[in-house]
Amino acid sequence: MNSEERDPSFLAGGGEMGALMRAHDWSSSPLGPPEGWPQSLRTAVRLMLNCGHPMYIWWGSELLCFYNDAYRQSIGPERHPSSLGQPGRAVWEEIWPIIGPQIDQVMAGRGATWHENHLVPITRNGRREDVYWTYSYSPIDDTDAPNGVGGVLVVCSETTQKVLNEQRLMAEIERQRRMFQKAPGFIAVLTGPDHVYEYVNDAYVAIAGQRDFVGRSVREALPELEGQGFYELLDNVYGTGERFIARAMPVRLTSDASTRYIDFVYEPMRDQTGAVYGIFVGGNDITAHKEAERQALLNEESLRLTTEAAEIGIWDVDFVTDRLNWSPRTKAMFGFSPDAICTLDDFYAGLHPEDRDATIRAFGAALDPAVRATYDVQYRTVGHDDGVVRWIAAKGKGLFDAEGKCYRAVGTAIDISAAKLADARHAFMLELSDALRGSDTDAALDKACALMGRFFGVSRVGYGHLDPVEDVFDYSVCWTDERAQPLLGRIPAHAFGVKIVNRLGAGQTVVVDDIQTDPLSDEEETRATARAVDTRAILVVPFVRAGRLRTIVYLNDRPVRHWQPGEIAFMQEVAERTRQVIERGEAEAALRALNA
Repeated sequence: MNSEERDPSFLAGGGEMGALMRAHDWSSSPLGPPEGWPQSLRTAVRLMLNCGHPMYIWWGSELLCFYNDAYRQSIGPERHPSSLGQPGRAVWEEIWPIIGPQIDQVMAGRGATWHENHLVPITRNGRREDVYWTYSYSPIDDTDAPNGVGGVLVVCSETTQKVLNEQRLMAEIERQRRMFQKAPGFIAVLTGPDHVYEYVNDAYVAIAGQRDFVGRSVREALPELEGQGFYELLDNVYGTGERFIARAMPVRLTSDASTRYIDFVYEPMRDQTGAVYGIFVGGNDITAHKEAERQALLNEESLRLTTEAAEIGIWDVDFVTDRLNWSPRTKAMFGFSPDAICTLDDFYAGLHPEDRDATIRAFGAALDPAVRATYDVQYRTVGHDDGVVRWIAAKGKGLFDAEGKCYRAVGTAIDISAAKLADARHAFMLELSDALRGSDTDAALDKACALMGRFFGVSRVGYGHLDPVEDVFDYSVCWTDERAQPLLGRIPAHAFGVKIVNRLGAGQTVVVDDIQTDPLSDEEETRATARAVDTRAILVVPFVRAGRLRTIVYLNDRPVRHWQPGEIAFMQEVAERTRQVIERGEAEAALRALNA
């Protein structure tokens, strides 16, 4: 064995487990001192110790145990650190009936194994837990070992939370399905361009008649709708992605020779990419009310019930009495409480400055006797009480007397903020993905910061890396709105306060609306630092690896800012999307340091 082969430096680094392996007394182990270990084991251990993914090794006929820091997070004090270098069967006796045959398969040279979301209960932290894993067992080649396999390399991830979340989701879906089944309004779920029934509730069957629905298209299940326009409406909603709402629409079904009247909505259902994959159908049979509705332009109560079910607000302007009537849902779209008394001036004042002129022109065209245009516009509002910006889709028309004067205007309003925000976020994520594809890590992060800054409308965005030896943050990437000063260089971690740093170290996102008043930032040094960098509001997402804070991604704003739950969650998602680039940069820096 030459000197290079006897070099034990393959155990260098590796965090806690690397230190434990170096300190372990291997003289009493069948393996002997690390200098004499087989090259394939040395290589595998080196790879495992320096990998951030959970990994485990069983080696030799006794299947001696090795694992890294990432895997150590998934086992309790029952096996850490006592299991290091111990025979696998003794360490994992409780689950050996599950994993033993898989290990035998690999050691016998019969190939690797793969399991996804597999239940392997283990005892940890003093109790038995149902733990789910996605893992593979792969052979570690050794020409001197039986079957040419010296050991088993395990690459794994604990997926317990994911599996439990999926189980809870399925239970919630089933609960909602049962609730919808007995709902008084009719409900159907259609999928695909042929509008195949996936679900119908009892009220739907009561109207359409007892017949086979699920698995058949609307054209197959309801052929009598031919020529009544329903097929075409469904095709249009699926093709355009635009909601369709109908009131008192006549329908003729073979289950009832008479004409029935229904209020309904065709709501497009979208996948995570924003593509339409189906249509939700919901509504009510209003046949019994039709005769009364013929006597009035608007049956306010019926419309209220229908629009509330479809999350639609209604509005009514009486120009004779100069009164504006808004439903509670419409008031909420302008940031008013349900009992607030609102006027037409409140409507104009609530319009977003960038949309005010176009909206007022469209409203005026609907009231103009010479034009009598349909009022159909999308605009933003700025909430009167809460300051929240919302997107609204409004429709309506003016009503004119015999002399051509507009005496009333009525219509509907729908809050489309979620759809607008989803579209904006989807476009942002696509742009962010493009920015992160570059091979130059700093350039990619510079682009990512600029995108985040513009999207969230903040003063400063950047990344900081914690140097745990000197306890300083090294800020090397920063974007500003040209009013704030860049945050670059090395700054002591304690400058931002013990409370904030401790929370980041625990892997918790830090959200502060106003550093000068928030209890989390009540240390004078924290507030002094914030004043020095001209910042009042912060949102900081930490990256913790192997139990240690490594990097932060932050948003700073110069004025006080009330961070919304939705933007906090989305910022966390955005930060996570950049994690791979950050870790790549850390790996490159480590490699440069190694080669220096």
